[in-house]
Amino acid sequence: MANHRSGFNYYSVDTDRYLDLRIKRLKKNCGPTGIAVYDYVLNEIYRVKGCYAEWNEDLLFDIAEYFTISETQVKEIIDECCDVGLFNKKQFDNGFVTSKSIQDRFVKWSKIAKRVEESYRVPDSINLLQTSGIIQEDSVKLQEESTKHQEDSPELQESFRKFATKKESRVKKSKLKESKLLMSDVDESTLDMTSQSYFRIAKSFWSLIRTNLVALNLGTTTIDGANYDTWVDPIKFLVEKDKRTLDEIREVYSFIRDDDFWIKQIRSTEKLRKKKDGESYFEKLLFQSRSKYLKSNSKVTGAENHSSTKSVFKGAK
Repeated sequence: MANHRSGFNYYSVDTDRYLDLRIKRLKKNCGPTGIAVYDYVLNEIYRVKGCYAEWNEDLLFDIAEYFTISETQVKEIIDECCDVGLFNKKQFDNGFVTSKSIQDRFVKWSKIAKRVEESYRVPDSINLLQTSGIIQEDSVKLQEESTKHQEDSPELQESFRKFATKKESRVKKSKLKESKLLMSDVDESTLDMTSQSYFRIAKSFWSLIRTNLVALNLGTTTIDGANYDTWVDPIKFLVEKDKRTLDEIREVYSFIRDDDFWIKQIRSTEKLRKKKDGESYFEKLLFQSRSKYLKSNSKVTGAENHSSTKSVFKGAK
């Protein structure tokens, strides 16, 4: 029976891959997390399409959630992969993650698996091969496999010296741009509906905490320089990763606002997800909020108490 699959259940890697100067450069600039993210994307390429992956918000979110890092950090790592030549920069700008060597391997492995020719033809829009998506059996050694003696090449060394200078300048500009994206500077109209919801809740916490700092005659320099991602991502993760509802988050906000102790303890949305003794602060606050409500309404009749509780916790799962 003909094999019409595109992706692979498994794939091989070279034992000398970490001698590749591009991999070394990625590790130097992005740390071990950079290598992990690169391997994750490479795995997704070979697993699903075989020769490319569509770069979109879903893939970005999956990577960030898997490694528990920000989406901004993921973007920087992928940009680095493009800059050092692990992924094709032009195709990435067009929304696809691929490279010539990835496509070479895709065709080579498909032939070994005895797949029908049409099933391993690289789409024309992303094709980086010399022929029409099909390579010959006597093809030259794949680019990602040719790692030996790369560091002995003067041309390659000079290329990376020029790249390092350019990269340093780009990173500085990127960090400067990113540092200017403050909570107080965000234009809500530029956000999609979901991001607007997360931002509004994060902004409420931000305003509440800042107001309390002013009331306590404490400095606000740090909170005035609050970064958008640092404050909004925890709210996003509470919903999308911890499976909390927006109503539950609003309930915790109201509890903190009205509680003399906790208003002084919570200084950022990030702390809501931090754990102590195996329990996150968010879980602790939600429990105390509902315990306080039940205690204050202990004298209400059963029917009235049930109706009120349903009203207060409407939407909370």
